[in-house]
Amino acid sequence: MKTAKLRYRTHGYTSDFEEFLDQFKKTHPNIEPDQQRGWEILWDRHPGMDDLAVQRPDAVPVHGYMYE
Repeated sequence: MKTAKLRYRTHGYTSDFEEFLDQFKKTHPNIEPDQQRGWEILWDRHPGMDDLAVQRPDAVPVHGYMYE
């Protein structure tokens, strides 16, 4: 049976997956900047007026009372 390892930041059990991620990050130090770049590409977008003009015709009108 495997004994639980304690870590200073979690104050409790460390799962096998968390150990794997820690080891992976140590062996691949460039992974976090790549993750940040991917996050910015997908989520931190600031749409311009051209993007909004394309989206408006596709929008579905929302009714004030949803059971109409």
